Amino acid sequence: MIKKVVYLLIFVGVLILGYFNYYKEEEGIKEVSAKIETIDVTYNSLGYKIKASKQIDNVKLNTTTFENSDIKFKNMKLKSDNALLDSAKNLFLENNIYGSNGEGWEFNSEKLAYNQFKDLLSSDTGLKAYNKKEDLEINSAIFRTNREFSYINLEDNVTLINNNIKLKADRANYTSSNKIITLNGNGKIESITSNKNVLKGNFDKGRYNSGTKILEIFSPFEINYNGVILKGKELWYNDLTKEVKINKEPEVYLEKNSNLKLYKGKEGKFTSDKMNGNLDKMVFNFDGNAAGKVISVDDKSNEKITSTYRGSNLNINLKKGNSGYEISEIKGKDKVVVSRDNQIFQSDILYMNLDKEIITGEKNNKIILNSKNGKTILIGDKFKGNLGNKIFNMIGNVKVENTGKDKKITTVTGKIGTINDIKKTAEIEGSAKLENAELICTADRIIYNQLTNKVNTFGKTLVNYKSK
Repeated sequence: MIKKVVYLLIFVGVLILGYFNYYKEEEGIKEVSAKIETIDVTYNSLGYKIKASKQIDNVKLNTTTFENSDIKFKNMKLKSDNALLDSAKNLFLENNIYGSNGEGWEFNSEKLAYNQFKDLLSSDTGLKAYNKKEDLEINSAIFRTNREFSYINLEDNVTLINNNIKLKADRANYTSSNKIITLNGNGKIESITSNKNVLKGNFDKGRYNSGTKILEIFSPFEINYNGVILKGKELWYNDLTKEVKINKEPEVYLEKNSNLKLYKGKEGKFTSDKMNGNLDKMVFNFDGNAAGKVISVDDKSNEKITSTYRGSNLNINLKKGNSGYEISEIKGKDKVVVSRDNQIFQSDILYMNLDKEIITGEKNNKIILNSKNGKTILIGDKFKGNLGNKIFNMIGNVKVENTGKDKKITTVTGKIGTINDIKKTAEIEGSAKLENAELICTADRIIYNQLTNKVNTFGKTLVNYKSK
């Protein structure tokens, strides 16, 4: 009986030992590592062809990372220090990124992502793209495009460089089919040429065509070109030809250091309904309700001269002076009125050359000369005058009306006349006639002195005294 019990205990012990020996954890079987590293690899999957110095596969996360990678996806080529393909096979690049889309665009960044299923190339930390063929460079903090760069959406610190122009904005959108870039928020423009022609300005909303080099602005703006300041609410500008148009509330100024000083503010500006011109040629055409005011200093007397201009149309040429731009020529049409240095010129066709000190009128002409001795009004079909020596030649239906300090009026008429506003004389020829409160005098030629009221006649003379 005792032996049976002993044998039974031994049998149970063997079973227990056998159980634990069979079912215990094997020393050679442990958890498999989650990462697999491969050196000098070529990877091909879902259209990606990747060459890298190292490939690391994360089994748990189902991701693959690459070091020093060259990546090709269709026509697009990418290089970076670090690259990652996630479980959805989206591509993420970091550090020293260079790329090209195979269609002219190249780009650089430090952080970039590509979703091949959405065909979305994006960066939120800054990307610079450039197209050498189009001479276009685009840079922004937030960058969105597709592999073909058929569109580009940009935000935050947007900069575009094309030809000789640099544009900045808070946001921009580019469409490759028409080469148009729309710009919004804190827009800025500046030239980047090495020559002396400097352009800079600001606006809020605009559109630029990198093919035609035309900038359009649809908001209030201010642009300075070599000291000539343009303002308005709608601009068209061609950076190749330097042609410019302002279709809403145009204003043109010169900087204060100019000899002909056009001051900012209510005075010293040219305005009109519309304006077009050329910045290289410094020609500006003001159309519709044109007006301007200029404050200048006479080179000889050092006296300040205030000139005002008014008309339906004014065309102004500027020239480079010693310290800025000066007005060289002015052409006006339709009810033009020019007032300067106590002289008022009215004409429907008026021309002034300030370099040569010449002024002419071709239609409906009237000149008003004011002085301490009185006022003289000149009328004629045509006139030509010298602004320096103040001699004016009138042709056709000439009339000179002088009002002295004593308010007495003397009128001289004829076919042609020469008026000297310094000597205060009027010489009239061709059926000349002088009339005042006392007499009427006719002659072939009459010379009238406005200061002394003396009259010299030549040729056949007839004097009729008026009865008192």
